[in-house]
Amino acid sequence: LFASSFASFAIAGTSRVDIINRIFVLGLVGAFIGIVGNVSPSIQVSNLLSHSDWTAVYPAGISIGILSFGAQNVVPTILEYLDYDPKKTQKAILFGSLVPLFLYSIWEAVFLGIIDVSAVDSNSMEVVNVLGQVGGTAVTDLVELFSICAIGSSMAGASVSLVDFFVDAIEVLAKDKPKSTTDNMLASNNSVEVGTRTIAAIFALAPPVLISYAFP
Repeated sequence: LFASSFASFAIAGTSRVDIINRIFVLGLVGAFIGIVGNVSPSIQVSNLLSHSDWTAVYPAGISIGILSFGAQNVVPTILEYLDYDPKKTQKAILFGSLVPLFLYSIWEAVFLGIIDVSAVDSNSMEVVNVLGQVGGTAVTDLVELFSICAIGSSMAGASVSLVDFFVDAIEVLAKDKPKSTTDNMLASNNSVEVGTRTIAAIFALAPPVLISYAFP
């Protein structure tokens, strides 16, 4: 149900996904502000300054750095959505990268500022439990809302970018078809576009769904 919902959004096109994604982002930002506002009075600067381990950056940090480039697969979709305007695309990528960096920095400062690292076991520490102990059930509910919106926003962008990728691949393959077939396709452009995006959505989202069922 989860995958099929986002597949239908991706089939509808980038403009529809943009609307859905804005709703998720608004929910995410609202939940984030609520969490920070509730737990920020418990932040202690000493917790931020008393512990640092720069050796943890390497080599563990390399995998995080590589993973951060995973969002770049949405760049072609953004470029097409902005009518191939390079300046608008550059601004979208720049601000789209700086805003999460800003939010993540605040998140790290808040979370690390409310816990005493020396007094807890970092291996068994859970974010939800720690925030719930500080802010109560209201913060726990906000964390759940934040998680849902974060997953939804990420899934919306990833699904439409993957579908667009397979649409491009299908269109490249279609160029090698006989002219008569191409003419028939052009005669019903709208239905062909929906059909092409549906096939692309199956190629993009069916494999991960099958893998998740095979290896839950």
